[in-house]
Amino acid sequence: MSDIRIAGASVPFTKEGETVAKSVEGYVLIVLNLHPETTEDHLYDVFEEYARVMNLHLNLDKLTGYAKGYALVEFKSIEDAFEVLETHKQKKIEVLGRTIDIDFAFVDKRLNNSYRGGSRGIESSQDRDASPTRRR
Repeated sequence: MSDIRIAGASVPFTKEGETVAKSVEGYVLIVLNLHPETTEDHLYDVFEEYARVMNLHLNLDKLTGYAKGYALVEFKSIEDAFEVLETHKQKKIEVLGRTIDIDFAFVDKRLNNSYRGGSRGIESSQDRDASPTRRR
């Protein structure tokens, strides 16, 4: 799995075999490489061709009013989201002349073999150095 940094947050990208996680209401795709002049209407027009869009969030720059280059598009069913992904694999989807990148925004890391729980990858406290003593 690879990560991309967006607005200071790390967003996981799925690879073959990873489990897709459901959001509160549906399945969310992250759309990257958007033209700065992209609007929500452009995205609705493109994605409604393949499946019904439940929610769409296009993050805009507060100073310029232009799109920041990514959007989150939510679909009710995983089948709808997969249909968009499969269509994109067969014929690259374009928005305002730019070929976009699409993947699931959320995956269930608990099912990934590299997940170790709350220890942040450290298997035991014995592997850690002791904290330095506090000066007074």
